[in-house]
Amino acid sequence: MAQSDDEYASAENARRLRDSVKRGTIAAVQMNPPRCRVSFGGEHQSGWLQWFTHATSERVDWSAPSVGDPVTVVSEGGDTRNGVVMLGLHIDNKAPPSTDPHDHVTAYCDGATLTYNTENHTLIWQGVPEGIVKILGESKIEILGRADVTVTSENVVNIHGGKLINADADVINVTATDTINAHADLVNVIATSSVNVTAANSISLTAETIRALAPGGITLAGPTHITETLVVDKLATFRNDISVTGDNGGTGNITTRGSVLAGQEVQDRQGTITEVRTTYNGHTHTCPDGETQQPNQPMA
Repeated sequence: MAQSDDEYASAENARRLRDSVKRGTIAAVQMNPPRCRVSFGGEHQSGWLQWFTHATSERVDWSAPSVGDPVTVVSEGGDTRNGVVMLGLHIDNKAPPSTDPHDHVTAYCDGATLTYNTENHTLIWQGVPEGIVKILGESKIEILGRADVTVTSENVVNIHGGKLINADADVINVTATDTINAHADLVNVIATSSVNVTAANSISLTAETIRALAPGGITLAGPTHITETLVVDKLATFRNDISVTGDNGGTGNITTRGSVLAGQEVQDRQGTITEVRTTYNGHTHTCPDGETQQPNQPMA
């Protein structure tokens, strides 16, 4: 029996209504332009359809679907050629990234997650062992914290400045369980007041030349060992005893091109200068200008 026009129209309307919203799975994906095909079971597939994403003229989100993802196709007028693929249905055989109602989680297929918890106000980016987190800025990048800002790594923290690295604070603490290294062509340590260097064991300074300029003086509190030569261009003042000891036989020498002035007695292992004068001046001596005539003449 031939179908009447009313029956045909009724059947067509029922088909359009049935096809206006259909469930399926992603069968194929192309990236440019972004389109996907949807399988509705068996060999029945849609054409290349756009998938829904958050996109405006000001901002676009990008997250391409994968083959097998469950979707819903919404078709205008029940014509699947005009369909839009709605993503976002949970997959039964894949556990959700969280069961906490306070979590907002973005989970990636490689295991990385971005989580914000509205109850404890914590934002966590959880990467993967071989992953890289990059923050790129063509202008200025600022990290501001009203409380503490902590950067922790179980391996190495690298800070590279193409021109300059500034660290500004009331107090800057640098602590290492082993070694602190500073490498540069020039290292400047500038303080408007004082610079304190304290070591529980020893402090080593190694260079071709070490210069210390202190108009107010330099104080060395403790035994000072100079293995080579000490050169004093102006005045050297010693406020206590000076002990000169050589390595060979316990002897050492003092060599001077000027005078040695002593406010008290000067002596060596043979005696004092007074005893030398007494011995020298106690009798006459033959000199280029003649013999001395009496004791206590100035020693020539």
